[in-house]
Amino acid sequence: CKKDAVEFKKDRLNRERCPSRINTSTAVLCFTLRLLSINSICHVILMPRTYVKKGQGSRYSNDDFQAALKEISEVSTIHAAAKKYKIPYSTLQLHSNSPPTHRYAGRPTRFTDLEETFLVGAATVLQEWGAPITSAELIKMATCFGEDLRKTFLRGKPTREWYSSFMVRHPELKPVKPIPLQLPRSKITMSIIDKWFTLLEQVLNDNDLIDKPSQIFNCDESGFCDRTDIRKVIIVSPTKFPYKKQAGTGGK
Repeated sequence: CKKDAVEFKKDRLNRERCPSRINTSTAVLCFTLRLLSINSICHVILMPRTYVKKGQGSRYSNDDFQAALKEISEVSTIHAAAKKYKIPYSTLQLHSNSPPTHRYAGRPTRFTDLEETFLVGAATVLQEWGAPITSAELIKMATCFGEDLRKTFLRGKPTREWYSSFMVRHPELKPVKPIPLQLPRSKITMSIIDKWFTLLEQVLNDNDLIDKPSQIFNCDESGFCDRTDIRKVIIVSPTKFPYKKQAGTGGK
């Protein structure tokens, strides 16, 4: 008994001197609980990208809503318009006093509708120039644009969630895989095409091949681009051929 008491006392002294020394199973259990708590917090904080609003939704049409706002601005009161069109009084009061700057339900976006129109216009112009942007490049563009407008973001810059919401708000944009277009082909003009057909007609006449199509063979290259970009780019819908200027390796 005395020996057991001495061993127990030594063990307790060791635990007091080294409180971090605990059982391995206890450490694994604490680590597991910590991971579970972190995952639960992440599920609470991060909302899904495709959120479906619960409930019956709006019980009035947009036409009735606009008509109610018009009557309030002219002759009617908020109570009368709310009763007539069956629209909540608080909704009409909010929109009549300070109209919101965004069109959709929920919190306002970082960029206003006009500012997002500028981002859509920039993506459209870059596509017309043959240099459509990727999602990462759109986020970088929005970051620079936000810094110029002194916009603040939760993580310092727009995130992938912002990009997903931006694409939902602008269905005219869509991500697709681009069709590679070599730089020499992208610089072709109508004058170059007319000159080529003039030269072709001259060659056919000089070699008496104008009425002998069976003796004409195509020995030119097929225009195959050996360096392709697999990243999707943002284009304006509908676009049948989403070309992107790319330089080849020169046959290496």
